[in-house]
Amino acid sequence: MQRILLVDFSALFCLIVFPQAIAAQDIPIAQREPTPKLAPATLVTMAHRGYFNHQNIPGYLGFVQDYIFGRIGSERLVQAAVNDRFLPAEMIDDQRYLNVVRNQLESQLPAY
Repeated sequence: MQRILLVDFSALFCLIVFPQAIAAQDIPIAQREPTPKLAPATLVTMAHRGYFNHQNIPGYLGFVQDYIFGRIGSERLVQAAVNDRFLPAEMIDDQRYLNVVRNQLESQLPAY
């Protein structure tokens, strides 16, 4: 019985969440409204998973390597998010937000 409920809840979750995520990706960047504030941890995770490949920010191992060699930092990630309208333009100058993104980079990526 518990197994059936788990499968039912999983299917229901997929039916609700995935179509909304797919629909959000179908909106052209120019037509997106900037979100009020993307959580710094979410921004780093998106970048690490390759969401900003089209802006020459590689994903996965390439992301880690570019971070280690100093080619990717908090400013570049925030600029990429602003370009894709995930953040409003004023976030580029928000030093507290940039510091939190920098801290997230340091905590989420493996230390070498």
